[in-house]
Amino acid sequence: MAPGIVALFEELRHRLDAGEAARHVEILAAACLLGMTAGPRQAALWEVFAQAAHSVLRDPAALDLGHGPVEEVAGFLADTPFEAIAHLRRMDPHVWSVRLHVVRQDGRWLVLHGRFDSLYFVIGEAGAMRAAAGRSRNPAGAERDMAAALADIAAGFHARAAGRTPPTCFLLGNGRPVDQSTVLARLDRVLAEVEVAPALAIRQDPRTAFLDPRLLPAIAAHPDTGFETGPALRAAAMAGGGSVAEAMYVPDSGWEEQNLAARRLCDALLATTPPVPPDPDELRLFVSLDLEKRVWVEQEEGFLALFQALRPRAPRLAVFLNGMTGVIGEQGPEALDAAFPAIAGRERAIMARWQDAMGEGFALHFLNGRDIASKVAAIRGCDAFAAPGGTAAFIATLAGLPGLFWSHPALFGHFASQHRGFAEARPIGQATIRPAPEAEGVHRYEWGGAGNLSYAIAPADFLAEALARLGPLLDARPGSLPPPPGQ
Repeated sequence: MAPGIVALFEELRHRLDAGEAARHVEILAAACLLGMTAGPRQAALWEVFAQAAHSVLRDPAALDLGHGPVEEVAGFLADTPFEAIAHLRRMDPHVWSVRLHVVRQDGRWLVLHGRFDSLYFVIGEAGAMRAAAGRSRNPAGAERDMAAALADIAAGFHARAAGRTPPTCFLLGNGRPVDQSTVLARLDRVLAEVEVAPALAIRQDPRTAFLDPRLLPAIAAHPDTGFETGPALRAAAMAGGGSVAEAMYVPDSGWEEQNLAARRLCDALLATTPPVPPDPDELRLFVSLDLEKRVWVEQEEGFLALFQALRPRAPRLAVFLNGMTGVIGEQGPEALDAAFPAIAGRERAIMARWQDAMGEGFALHFLNGRDIASKVAAIRGCDAFAAPGGTAAFIATLAGLPGLFWSHPALFGHFASQHRGFAEARPIGQATIRPAPEAEGVHRYEWGGAGNLSYAIAPADFLAEALARLGPLLDARPGSLPPPPGQ
């Protein structure tokens, strides 16, 4: 079980008193909770935040961002007691990025724009910047982000601020199912462990509601939880002096904590989904194609080889194909079919060729457009999964399925870390997958980095590794037939 959040902050305070420097995520966690709490808890978090941020700035050699003396930025943090603060206001631009504004009674201000790989502090007074300091893996991007924050100040952001505990909306509006799901679980943990400010509202943008937040107990118990589109919320907060929080860091943010967050989601989903009894006459497999951001070049042939190898193990073989993940509500699969015909159409064509090749006793179930909870409910009765790392493998692990995943070599470490909390999910292909720059996904994402890189796995290599992992799992299923000779 993860240590309590308050205890982690107390431990951080002791380490700071001993002269240690804070980690990025610890500073971001303090900033997140600072903007969501009130009273003595908020005052204590300001002290931790200021001390932690100061610990990073005391080594100028480690900074690659800056304008003016670093000492001025550090001095603001050292010389500002909580009582001197007039306003604290969040306006996060993204699920990964924290943007905190601190305005003192004398009109001087500080802005933090940070994410897991970046911290950037700027101080100023009136509309003018005095000094800036920070470090980032992407200094140019950090400068652009801070320029947007400074433009908000020039447009009256501080003038409209509404105190240290303004009305704050926590917005669940990110368009990536895995990232938003992790934030959901972290927010539920915070609400369960920390007393938040009374003016905190939780809003899920229905356009990106991959999971109903009310599936998680602490969020469901929060008195002000509902659905509303993100642009309307941001516009209202900008005009009315409120805050918008979208990022959610906790002091132990990292792969271990993210896996605990996934377990929290898994427990919530399985508690609300009835188990599916096994069928000795039907072997069920959950799979997913790579088409959106990147492509596994030989995926149609590779999966077909796997289906043909597994077919003799049971009278019937049922394959559940992931498809794109949709949102909750009434949009349904048809909305994604209409919005992304190039992806859905290609998947349906591949399914038709699989069906023709496999013939009788083979059934395909297309889950395109379903939300995460619906997909988990549909695949709970599967015997195993075989899917690329990312959302598809994440959904499989949330359903409690054993199986295997793979990825482009540049993403292997990321996905291996993402799924390592689930012993049932095993990686394959480290020695056999090669980059395939000749192939491109249907969509190109400028922010995707290595996420846009396609790859190749020879069907024979894929089949050998897949059977080595799936064979023992399927041998143990009720009514399992012996594998064909040679497997």
